[in-house]
Amino acid sequence: MEWLRELARRAAMFIRRGKFEAELREEMRAHREMKERALLADGVSEEEARYRAAREFGNATWLQEESRGRWGWTWLEDLAQDFAYGARGLRKSPGFTATAVITLILGIGATTAIFSVVNGVLLRPLGYAEPARLVRIEEKHRGWDSVAFSHATYRDLVTRKYQALTAIAGYRPFSFNVTGGAEPEQVDGALVSANIFSVLGVTPELGRGFTEEEQRDGADNVVVLSYGLWQRRFGGDSQIIGKTIRVSDTPHEIVGVMPARFEFPDKTGWLPGAGVAGLWVPLAINGPSADNRRSHLVKAIGRLAPGESLAAAQAELDGLAQGINEQYPGVDPGLGIGAWNLQRRMTEKVRPALLVLLGAVGLMVLAACANVANLVLMRNTGRAREFAVRVALGAGRGRLLRQCFAESALLGLGGGVGGLLLASWSMKLIAAFGPQDLPRLNEAHIDGRVLVFAMGLSLLTAAIFGAAPAAGASGTDPNEALKEGTKGTTSAKGTRLRGTLVVAEMALALMLLAGGGLLINSFVRLSHVSPGFDESHLLTMSIFLSPEKYAGRQNAIAPFLESVAERARALPGVVSASVVNSLPIKGGVNTDFEIVGRPRVGSESLDADVRIATDSYFATMRIPLLRGRSFNAFDTESSAKVIAISQAMARKFWPNEDPIGKRVTMLDWGPPLTGEIVGVVGDVKDALDYPVTSFFYWSERQFPSVFAALVVRTTGNPMDMAVSVKAAVWSVDPNQPVSAVQSMEQVLADSVGRLRMQTVLLGVFAGLALLMAMVGIYGVMAYSVSARAREIGIRMALGATGSAVRKLILGEALYWTAIGTGLGLAGAVALAGVLSSLLFGVSPRDPWTLLCATLLLAGVAMMACYVPARRAMRVDPMKTLRAE
Repeated sequence: MEWLRELARRAAMFIRRGKFEAELREEMRAHREMKERALLADGVSEEEARYRAAREFGNATWLQEESRGRWGWTWLEDLAQDFAYGARGLRKSPGFTATAVITLILGIGATTAIFSVVNGVLLRPLGYAEPARLVRIEEKHRGWDSVAFSHATYRDLVTRKYQALTAIAGYRPFSFNVTGGAEPEQVDGALVSANIFSVLGVTPELGRGFTEEEQRDGADNVVVLSYGLWQRRFGGDSQIIGKTIRVSDTPHEIVGVMPARFEFPDKTGWLPGAGVAGLWVPLAINGPSADNRRSHLVKAIGRLAPGESLAAAQAELDGLAQGINEQYPGVDPGLGIGAWNLQRRMTEKVRPALLVLLGAVGLMVLAACANVANLVLMRNTGRAREFAVRVALGAGRGRLLRQCFAESALLGLGGGVGGLLLASWSMKLIAAFGPQDLPRLNEAHIDGRVLVFAMGLSLLTAAIFGAAPAAGASGTDPNEALKEGTKGTTSAKGTRLRGTLVVAEMALALMLLAGGGLLINSFVRLSHVSPGFDESHLLTMSIFLSPEKYAGRQNAIAPFLESVAERARALPGVVSASVVNSLPIKGGVNTDFEIVGRPRVGSESLDADVRIATDSYFATMRIPLLRGRSFNAFDTESSAKVIAISQAMARKFWPNEDPIGKRVTMLDWGPPLTGEIVGVVGDVKDALDYPVTSFFYWSERQFPSVFAALVVRTTGNPMDMAVSVKAAVWSVDPNQPVSAVQSMEQVLADSVGRLRMQTVLLGVFAGLALLMAMVGIYGVMAYSVSARAREIGIRMALGATGSAVRKLILGEALYWTAIGTGLGLAGAVALAGVLSSLLFGVSPRDPWTLLCATLLLAGVAMMACYVPARRAMRVDPMKTLRAE
């Protein structure tokens, strides 16, 4: 351990070097005095003794440096001196320092903020035990690779024994009405299997989870609360376990409360911000739907056995799917079962966009580095005499390199600290205004990994923007730099280097401008897409009817909803009101169907989205009736079943005939149900960025649903009517929760929230890169005019006009701009495919977008060069030549 003792000794001496240096000087003085006394004793004069003692002792400074090198770390002391000198130099140039640090803060801050989101969403492991072993298990069908399980197929899944899987848990996303005490509330949650929390590897904060006995249909009603619901509705009551609350009009005993940081692994729900589950109740696997193989409602999560792979689990699931298809041929055609890593499956839809944003902000950081490198180069050119003097006094190339890198490191660290503060503030904005459907966004924050990333990025940027200036400074020729009259001149090599950095800035800026322009173009096109209805002056709210309350009295659902709509219609300022089971844009259920009298051809897929609506729904939404009739009061539970279909469904399945009078049988969601087509209505978008799909509509009286959305058309601002409409609902049933109160315009805005965030962020990055490019070319041209003042003076003395000088300066700027835009266009075209999955209605190589981005960059570059060009025109040749 000798090396460890030596290390400790040197560290102690470095920390207490002041004391040791004082002792060293004292010891050296004592040796000289001893020698002087010896010489005086031999009869030498006092002056001669002092001279001979100093001569025999040797060079005191060299001895001191040599001693310090043997017992300390001189390189560390030199480095500290370099940092101290660099700090003093930066303080003397506040304009340069502020510009460089602010540029780095913007680049590093933006990159750190986006990395924080990427880290929270994509990189940080899920908050479960051994999350890498968790897998999402789903059904697959023709054209669908993500389908929930039917109850019967789920039962087959969980009753089979596996080698690659230790356990499988299931859940069905659901909504619940919590009543009693405070205002009635609709809470998103899930029906879950008894082993769901053990499969995830999470134990409740209070109480326990569910037992197998509680999962059986008809068992005692129990509930587990989320930490948030426990705190918000029950005030964090520590004695909550064992108490009873009413969930969907049924008493439930509270048996557990989950931890604060527990997040359920699903973003599906009916309310804004769905995925923040509020409560869980047991999932009955032997209830009325136990043998149904058509209603796909249950999702599954499995845990891999130790040492087993996803491929091994997939092989076993393939065998299960094959067996089900053989046992039940034609019941659920084309059934497959797939397994995916849970975290990758949860984030696969947002992964491309986040990686694109991370790449874009990386380009912006490179532009910032090029900008700061140019600033440092111009500053170092003015320090040529300083570097020459230091070289003449013996400073080596390595010492000059170290000095320059020390200054770059100070700038980088300043940018890193400021960038962290900017990133922290930006994260609050992203969390507040980010899209609600971005999974795990609440886990994005500044943690240890982000801190390391930010500091590493700071040092990396310092190395990047400090390399070229350091190489230039260390190569200073003292003979040339110290010659009279050389101040203010510039070498062709330095000019090329600065021009190259400007070209890099402009190329990177154009790539970002092109990407931002494409996303803006895409977002504008998407914003002008008609959803198929008039979204103005529409108020919407969710009304979930407790299944337990209406069990055995399905015929009471339609009268209740009609009464609610009638009360709402009677309010002043309301034009019309109606009910639908699921709003457009928010998605809904899909079903396979058969056309009565038309046999299915081969593997032909007949499926459509299902909506259940009251009579006035099409009029309230202003969805046009194109043929036939809408629903009316004669369409009752006992009359013949009727349906309306969308124009897209009519074109697809009856392209050359009238669909009115045709009969269609719905195969999913219960026993097969046949209805006659009585009307064709306009197409409605289920998502603004998806093609129109087939819809058919059932009358609420004939196919009632406990899921409902009240739609109210008003004469003024719809949100002004929210309180009155809620009161109208409660006048029918005071215990009926009302939630998700939004205008339809807000619903549409939320549906494109993710694209809006991508567009805004990439637009901001492109704008900052454009600003840096403008500053960069302005700085280079301003310096060029200053350095070429003598040349310009001579030209003007020989007869050159101001316009000729302006043309000379602008021509040089145009040269660098042309190269930068050419390289930027090539890069934008090469990377266009990366953006293709994020665009709507626009080609990733759209020529008009690329042209506009190029013209914008070129225009900004020319504007930046205008002031230096004007300054060059005003050069006084007599003053310039006299100064030389």
